[in-house]
Amino acid sequence: MRKYLFIALVFSFHLFFAQDNNLISSTSKDGKYSIKHMKNWNVVFQNDGKEIYISVPLKNLENIPAKISVTKEENLPKDFNMEMLATRNTLLITKFLKASTIEVGDAIFNGIVAQWVTYAYEVNETPFKGLSYFFIHNNIAYQLTIVSPEKEFMINEVLFRQVAESLTVK
Repeated sequence: MRKYLFIALVFSFHLFFAQDNNLISSTSKDGKYSIKHMKNWNVVFQNDGKEIYISVPLKNLENIPAKISVTKEENLPKDFNMEMLATRNTLLITKFLKASTIEVGDAIFNGIVAQWVTYAYEVNETPFKGLSYFFIHNNIAYQLTIVSPEKEFMINEVLFRQVAESLTVK
């Protein structure tokens, strides 16, 4: 019972801060998308500023930060659609990471329909959990991914989803 109370308090704590003025927005250098995140999260721009990588400082036994990334793929074939994107990238995730799929579903980002997948995998005997969203907007494919050690993912999942679903695409 104490364990569940602790987890509920941690969720409440994170939700309080996520709704507080501690959220800031980072925008890709090309201005195509932005995402809200906590002020103390480290943001790195790559690929000429078109891609955002966020390192989330967590207090955990493994001392491994959670990672949030937004990547995009341009110049898609005309017949390429979201289902193809989600299927292809889920297969790559499961094959590359030797991950097992936990759950799949649909989401909406400011009116843009997306598909998501949660998955589990191990690195050096440390269990990890990941959440990836896939969608296409203006003929650009996006993938938003969040990964962290499994324990921290479970504690921070509500916050991670809130940050992920703050993504705004122009």
